[in-house]
This record gives sequence, C-alpha cells and structure tokens, in this order.
Amino acid sequence: MIRIVLLTAASTVAAAAAAQTTPAATPTPAAQTAESTGGVEEIVVTAQRRAENLQDTPIAVTALSPALLEERQIEETRDLAQTVPNLTLLPLTGSRSSVQLSLRGGSEQAAGLVTSEPAVAFYVDDVYRGRLGGGNLQLIDIERIEVLRGPQGTLYGRNAFSGAVKIVTRSPLDRSWTDALASYGRFDEMRLAATAGGEVAANVGASMSLLFREREGYIDNLALGEKVGDERNFAARGKLEFEPSDRVSAAFSLAYTRDRNDGTANLLPITTRVPLPTRAADFITTEEVVFLGGREYVSLSPIPPDGRTDQLAASLDVGVEFGEVTLRSISAFINTEDGFRFDLSGGRQLPSGAFISSSLDRTATAETDQISQELQLLGEGFDGRLDWILGAFYFEEKSEQLLNDVLRISPTVALTLLPTTIDTDTRSYAAFAQGTLEVAEGLRLTGGIRYSRDEKDLDGQIQNRLPFGPGPAIQLTNVRLSPTFSSWTPRFAVDWQPNDDLLLYASVSRGFKAGGFNGLAVANPTVFQTVYEPQTVWSYEAGAKLTALDRRLTANLALFRNDFSRLQQTSQIGPGSFAVQNVGSARLDGVELELSAAPTDGLDLFFNVALNDDDYKRLNPLADAARFGAKRLPLTSEWSYQTGFAYETPTFANDRLKLRLSGTYAERGGYFSVVNNLLLTEGYGLLDAGVTLADAEDRWSLALTGRNLTDKLYFTTAATSDAIAVGEPRTWALTFRVSL
Repeated sequence: MIRIVLLTAASTVAAAAAAQTTPAATPTPAAQTAESTGGVEEIVVTAQRRAENLQDTPIAVTALSPALLEERQIEETRDLAQTVPNLTLLPLTGSRSSVQLSLRGGSEQAAGLVTSEPAVAFYVDDVYRGRLGGGNLQLIDIERIEVLRGPQGTLYGRNAFSGAVKIVTRSPLDRSWTDALASYGRFDEMRLAATAGGEVAANVGASMSLLFREREGYIDNLALGEKVGDERNFAARGKLEFEPSDRVSAAFSLAYTRDRNDGTANLLPITTRVPLPTRAADFITTEEVVFLGGREYVSLSPIPPDGRTDQLAASLDVGVEFGEVTLRSISAFINTEDGFRFDLSGGRQLPSGAFISSSLDRTATAETDQISQELQLLGEGFDGRLDWILGAFYFEEKSEQLLNDVLRISPTVALTLLPTTIDTDTRSYAAFAQGTLEVAEGLRLTGGIRYSRDEKDLDGQIQNRLPFGPGPAIQLTNVRLSPTFSSWTPRFAVDWQPNDDLLLYASVSRGFKAGGFNGLAVANPTVFQTVYEPQTVWSYEAGAKLTALDRRLTANLALFRNDFSRLQQTSQIGPGSFAVQNVGSARLDGVELELSAAPTDGLDLFFNVALNDDDYKRLNPLADAARFGAKRLPLTSEWSYQTGFAYETPTFANDRLKLRLSGTYAERGGYFSVVNNLLLTEGYGLLDAGVTLADAEDRWSLALTGRNLTDKLYFTTAATSDAIAVGEPRTWALTFRVSL
C-alpha cells in the first residue's frame, strides 16, 4: 500500500510540475487566516516564526482555521487527533484534563507526574507549556491551530522532539467581534461560552472570553452505586493589545482554567479469554476482553475517582522594529495546581459481595510554577533574499508533588505506604539561529542550529522497601540528584518552487528530549534514584505541496524516516513501580498525505492518510521490549486515515436561511499501549456528523451534532490484562450560536 501511495503522489507532483511554468510565488505578508473566495481555504501560518501561506511552508504542518475547527467538532485539545495524521491524544490515567500523546514515534504516557515531560511541545500564543497536566484545553476564541510534525529542534527547541502543537488566539486589534453559544447534549452536557473583542481606544484592543462546560458520567460504578465520569470545566481569558506606532506592539494575556472530573472513571476491570502471553510474538488483542462487571461501561472500584487542575497563565509579548530588524520579547508565568486519585485495577468484587481495589490506589497533589523568557531578533538581507532569526530562551520550573499509595497484595490485605514526596527544579537555557537564503529564483536553502542545556535537581523521599517479607525496618529514604543535559540540534533544508502551485522540499533535522527522573515508583528507592539519559532523533524528510485546478485542490505529501537513539521507554520494575530507561535505538519510516478539495462552491472535502513501518534496531537486553521480544513502538499505528466533508447550501426562504452539513470519519489501525507488545488495542473507526441551520449573514445558527454515531465500543488504553480504558459512546448536542 505504501508503494501505491508513493507512486500515485509522485506521478501527481511530476505532472503538475510539467504543466506549470509561472514563476515562484511571493511569500504572503503577515496576516491572519485568509478568507477564501472560492476553492480551498488559504491559511497563513507562523510555523517558521514568520507569516507565510501554508502551501509555501516547507515543513509538514496541519493548520486548522475556526471554520475547520467547527466543522470537525474540535472543542478540546484531545479532538485534534481525529484530524491530524500520526497524532495520538488520549485521556491521562489520572485526570481527563491532561493527555498522553504520541506523534511520529515520540510519546509520553505518564504525564500526571511532575518528573514527566512531553515529547511534543505545546504552545499557546508562542508560550511553551512545560506540563501536560491541564493540557486538554477547552478551545474557545481560537484564530488557528498549527500542528508541526517532525523535530522542531531549531526554532522551538525544548522537547519539540517529534513535533509541536501551536494554539493561536484571536487578536482584538485585527477585528471586532461579539460571539456567544449555548449547547445541551447527551449525559446532560451543557456548554456555555461568550467572547468579545475589538478596538477600545486608539491603537488599543481588548478581548474577553468565558467558557463553562459540565456533563454527567456514562460509567456505572456498582461499588459506589452511582454514575461516574462527571466533568466540569471553567475557562477565562483576557487579552490587551497596544500598538502606539507602526514599529511597536505589545500584547498582554491572562488566562485561568479550572477543571474538575472523575479521573479514571472509564478504567474498567477485565479478564481475558486466554491467558496473557509471555512473548510478544504470541500477543492477544482486545477482542479477547471479558468485562468483570458483566457488560461494557461498568466499574467495580470502591475508590472515588478524582481529577482536578487549576491553572493561571500570564504572558507579555512585545515587538519593536528597528529598520529592517525586529526585536521580540515573550515573557510568561504559569502556575498549575493539580491532583488525582485512581484505582489502577478498575476494582474487583469478592465472592462475599464486597468490592475492593486489587492493585494500586494512588492519591496525588502537585503544584508547579513555570517562568520563561524568549528573545528573538528577526530580519532580512540581500535585498529580501535572506530571512534570518537569532534567539535566546530561558525556562525555569519548580514543582512539588505528594503521592499517597495503598497497595493491595491479597483480597484481605491492603498496605498503606509512607508518603512519597517529589520536589524538582529545572532550569533550561538555549540559543538558536536560522537563516533561509534564496540562491536562485524559487530555490531556497535553510540552515539552523540550537544549543540547549537543562540543569535539573530532585529532592525527594520514598519508602525504603515494600512492606512484606524480611528486610530492614520500614522508613523513608532520602534521594537527591542534580544531573545536567545538553545538546546541539541542527537543521538543514532545501526547498524549490518551480511555479506558483508547487513546492518541493527536503530536510534533515535533529530532535532532543532531555533526561530526567523516575517518579513512577512504589516503595522502590532504586527506581526513584535512577536518572535516565536524553533521547535524540535524526529525522530525514522529503515532501511536496501542490495547489491545482485554480485552487480547487491541494495535496501535501511528506515522506520521513526517524532514527531514534537512546530511546526513552518505560519498563515495569517490581509491583507498582515503572522506570524510564534508555532502551536502545529504533527506526520509523512513514508516509503522510493530506488532500483538500473544493470541487464546487459550498462543498469542501478532505482526506488524510498516514502509513508507518517501525522496528527496533538495537535494544538493551534488560528493557521490557527486549525481554518480551517486542517489535512495535507504543501508541503507533501502522496506518490511519481521516476523511470528511462540509457542504453549505445556497440560501433559501427569500435568501434569509442556509444549511451546512458536515461529517468526518477517522479510523486507525491497532496499537500497543505499552512496550511489551503483549496486548494489542484493536483499531477502530469513529463517525461524526452535524447539520446546521443559519441565517444568510451567519449572525446566528442552530446546529445538531453527533459523535461516534455508530455507537462503536472501542478502547483507548490497554496497559494490562486487569483493566482497560473505554472510549466514549454515542453522544449528541444541540448548539445555538449568535454573533453580534
């Protein structure tokens, strides 16, 4: 299948190149999303820290405008996985306001710990978010979202190991707006939002956004005698922009989010029809799952699940132009308080009728303070043929976390452990430079490099051993660690625009993710005091971006190879304890194709496909992947695709009304949730659709939308043969929007 896609794409690009003879297009000037006047919507992105049309950007980027976000029902960060090739975003074990993720083989699954860091960098208005806690943002007042695939080690730096997600909010100086929505749906889901913005004085713009969302759970907890899985979210953001002259601009943003949920309510107790194998070659699939609750969506845990996150974020973005050179400063502070409680087993019912947690009952509280400062110097040279950027970045994060664990070792014996404390301090320094030079008409060369240095400190305490069997007296063990990690991450690229409608590019780049500490330990000082080393990736990519048929069709193709070294993976080290280890090297070869078409006015179509071939090249014999004979990287599917449409009818009822119809279908192949490759999470496909009645001027609309319309039973995480995370059943919502 990969060969067929490659041959088809190559033939399309070659035919287009031969048919077009016009000169290369001039880069689009700085702007926001461009309104389409027919054909596929044009979107301006800042993936390379300068504004340019998506089709002129020589890297693999998926860009989503507000219209696309609405059509594809993307309301929170996690929904992006339904439309971005090779992106996996799943609910975290501890809290549904956080995420575990994977992109092109780089993954992070223990994001609820302050010792964990993402392999994909998250940015909101160009501010780096170091914690995945609270990463499942409720999306409101969004200008666009850009998902950059592949290492972004030059311009984005810290932990942009396999990509970056950029969320850009609306600018009140660009336009004025007053929008509101009210929505009600299945499971008593209610969503209320209001946002307003615009110029409030000469050269001064301000905006304010508010959102409230709540819904009841869909999991029957027999032990607690109630439905669980409730969620309640509140978000507020204010932005103030000031442009006293054409050469000076400043933007101050203040945001607050408050999330409350039932954490791992969807972690259900199971057994398997056949025993879990001891070798990956004999793996079983989730088709062998038997629900201990007697049916799907039933939990047996007596532990009340809990997840909560409060986050306050403030940022100041200042730009000053000095002739042809611009100095930009981005300063930010983020405070995150979160906590969770979960039962890793999903619960069990004894013959006596009593309900117990059969594994680990963990309660955690944490607080993190993050400050960051980035300076950029941007300019042009050689009569506009050279674009360059110099920059420096500083990041500091101080975190405290308290873990209280109850470990059940038999149906009648549960042991309460001494609290584990984790205090960390991370200081990260970076300097970077990149330049793009047009060496001939339409032909550009890019070179860039970044130096990164992370200094980390850990001060913690953990119980010295498990409380059974012979051994020393139970007590707390102090752990103090202070490692330092550094790396050079270069990027080299070439791109060629033989005409207005075709871009060809190739690049070589290096990604880096710092080493760190092992916080996922239960009464195991050996794991707690083990430092894992950085992981790196060399990524080789070639691609083509085609605009054809008078912009009625765009086709973006990317072929890549990721060579991973000192790969960081999690292995189980004793009961309840997991250690991140540098397990060796691996390779991922992939193809991504994104097609968008507007065959007639009012009709938009899209089709995305990703194909992957991954394998380990060299493994540490003590790593779980080696011990079990695993062949596949976790959270990586061999194939996935997304397709859909949006259609707007001509106006009717005396040109006062119109209808919008939309639908998406996303399917992915099976994947392994953990590195041992013993239990495969079966692939699944989800169908979403909606119908909207609106007035001709889009001043109001009434939409009926549905997700998982086929009511597909699917699983998101199958980490063990004892419990499994189940996806959401069919839902619907009725939403009224108004724009004044």
